[in-house]
Amino acid sequence: MLHGVRILFMTTGHKARDHRIYDKEARSVAGMGAEVVITGPHPDAETDENSIRIIKSPDPKNLFRRFLFQPWITELLSLSVKPDIVHLHDLELLQIVPLLRVMMPKAKIVYDVHEDFSGIIAIRGYIPRVMKPSVRLAVNVFEKSFVRMVNGVVAVTDPLAARFHHSRKIAVYNFPSAQFYRHAGEKSMPAGRRKWDLVHLGTLSKPRARFLAEIIALLNEKKPGIMICVAGLHPEIHDFLASLVPRCCTLLGKIPYEDVPSLLGSARIGLDIHPFETVNLKVAVPVKIFEYMACGAAVITSTMPVLDELISRAGAGAASITCIKAGTPDTFADAIVATLRRMEEGDDPGSRLQTMAQKHYVWEKEASKLARFYLDLLDRPSSLKRMEARRDYDPELKHLSASRC
Repeated sequence: MLHGVRILFMTTGHKARDHRIYDKEARSVAGMGAEVVITGPHPDAETDENSIRIIKSPDPKNLFRRFLFQPWITELLSLSVKPDIVHLHDLELLQIVPLLRVMMPKAKIVYDVHEDFSGIIAIRGYIPRVMKPSVRLAVNVFEKSFVRMVNGVVAVTDPLAARFHHSRKIAVYNFPSAQFYRHAGEKSMPAGRRKWDLVHLGTLSKPRARFLAEIIALLNEKKPGIMICVAGLHPEIHDFLASLVPRCCTLLGKIPYEDVPSLLGSARIGLDIHPFETVNLKVAVPVKIFEYMACGAAVITSTMPVLDELISRAGAGAASITCIKAGTPDTFADAIVATLRRMEEGDDPGSRLQTMAQKHYVWEKEASKLARFYLDLLDRPSSLKRMEARRDYDPELKHLSASRC
């Protein structure tokens, strides 16, 4: 369906093999026949087993270099590609859009919005508090101004896409892939035989890490013998937590993505905590929640508007997932203990969530949306019709072929 289409992914703030860029978007469109090139930080230039060519760019040493120089270096390295689609994955790359239009006049330019950047400014510790309002305003003005020059906007959630006043925009959610579900099915243990009572996966800020440590200390008191694993930690946070958590908790650094199904498949409950209601959470949803579901773990999480909407659409009940609004460590600890007790009595909320996730939260549906978006931008109606005729075409997405996003 994408045969004859050359797509250039460009990134400055992510690795070339970033999960969304490489594992999901690039591999998916390459599998649909597109010629794919990624320019981004990577140890070596290479063409991999998926016929994806990676153009190595230097790893930016600091934020100053990343935001002011890296975009221009990335463009210079990419000039020989001659793409049909240029897919930008970082805010700072918007500054090169005017030159891209001159140097690659036939290419359609797509901006992929990973998060609410102006909202993120409000929680970044490296920006002095007194400067945050003005920096946030400047970032918002910069992003909204340059977005007018691109041909399309792709965002990770619908509410985030809605923040951009652009005639062509679409949400492409970071759901787990079919391959992840297959690995999860192979690695997942029955609920009664899972090693870990509770797992938290992913990075943490110090305030969130301290909040999690309080939950773990309470669980150690409320349910002696509980086994907890916190994985995906940066070294600084690992050392910080090591002095706070009891022996019932095992701390792990970053783990390879291919090992995630094994870890989560041995967990009864997956935990996600966002105790501080920051602006960026209004349009975000953590990928880990769907990975927990894919691996058959029960889920206890902070309430987030996007997650609430997705769960509501899918029809999951309160017995399957526990969402806590502005809870205390005690609230989370009590919810975890109550869920474990129900599971000890034979309930299996993780199994219900796994079934629901396999039906509603699968990357391949999102990949089809992205491919159709590309073809629509390129004005290739014949390719769109062939795509609709494919066996794996999702009829829920049919409205995209009849309208300009």
